[in-house]
Amino acid sequence: MVSGGPLLSSRLDLASDANMARWGRAHVHAVCTQWGVPESVMDDALLIASELLTNAQRHASVPTGQPGRQPARCALLLWLSQGMLTIGVRDGSTHRPRLHTPGTEQESGRGLLLVACLAQAWGHEIEPGGKVVWGASSTQGSTCGRT
Repeated sequence: MVSGGPLLSSRLDLASDANMARWGRAHVHAVCTQWGVPESVMDDALLIASELLTNAQRHASVPTGQPGRQPARCALLLWLSQGMLTIGVRDGSTHRPRLHTPGTEQESGRGLLLVACLAQAWGHEIEPGGKVVWGASSTQGSTCGRT
């Protein structure tokens, strides 16, 4: 089982399109496997990455229907240090993410609620040219009401 140790990191640059979350999940799976992250933690990491990437694709994308416009790009970031696995997504928007409770009839809007449940900590950092939204979990196991 992974615990403590030096910082490991990984970055995958992605075009903001319909396949972004799928490619991101594949990358998280490969990296977590290489780093020896327990499967239960990896399952949570896959969902966190998927939700963060979907949010970035939905809320931070640049419209591409105009001539000369290029798809927005995002970066999937992973860090492992001191027994904590952090999944982050960097996008080009400086709009702060909002945690809210959607109505029962709404089909979307629960992504950050899932991230908040699965991660021991989550947040965002505004950077020049965008932001990073992240979720961090212990490599010792899930904290979302499961053992």
